[in-house]
Amino acid sequence: MALSGKRVVVFAASFLDAPVAGSAESGKARASGVLVTNTPGANALPTAEWAVTTLFDVAGARLFHHRRAAAGKPKSGTARLDISGKTLGVVGTGTIGKHVVDLMTGFNLRVLAYDPYPDNEWAREKHVTYLDLPAVCEEADFVTLHASSPATIISSAELSRMKSTTVLVNCARGHLVDNRAAYEAVKTGKLCGYGLDEPWDHPDLPLEDVNIVVSPHVGSDTDHGKSQMRMMSAMSVVQLLEGQTPEHLVNS
Repeated sequence: MALSGKRVVVFAASFLDAPVAGSAESGKARASGVLVTNTPGANALPTAEWAVTTLFDVAGARLFHHRRAAAGKPKSGTARLDISGKTLGVVGTGTIGKHVVDLMTGFNLRVLAYDPYPDNEWAREKHVTYLDLPAVCEEADFVTLHASSPATIISSAELSRMKSTTVLVNCARGHLVDNRAAYEAVKTGKLCGYGLDEPWDHPDLPLEDVNIVVSPHVGSDTDHGKSQMRMMSAMSVVQLLEGQTPEHLVNS
């Protein structure tokens, strides 16, 4: 590859769907002599940690209890869910999904997974059972999403398969879940709770009295995660300046 005179766009992100495809239009960038790189894996473990944290917050009805305690009120009403001995469903078993499984080791969980491209060797090693998505929704007590699909994969149909005690966590992409349907499921007691790592853009659906925890897509925003992203971004520039093909080139 002739790299002389090339320009490079470095995205401090792990995924290719956005922002690379959306704002860089990597194919057009390539045609214009612009190389596009990203930073795969740099924020995988922090994101997995945030998913697990969110799962615990929702299963523990953390916000409900926080509001009561902050108002000087004693405990009342909502009991938290046990974690140990239950069934975890992981939708998407790339790097982040696999980290979630590792982080949940020690809770004596049965682990189910769905992925259109299953890693059967990893599943055997980790005692994970691959099922189709409807079966994961039906059987899991905790469903956590780590897929990169451009489409919504959890809609009313999938939510209707979940138990009233199920916790749903989406620390991947907001569009993966029909958030209005998830809200209604929680509001009507058909779903225990929902955790979303995206800003809540439904002002007509207030969150004050429902077991829904949201955060503004901060899963990867840790000290180590950010430094790793910056380091990998800088290395892409260094590799280009030294006449090498950047290791994480996405529009070769």
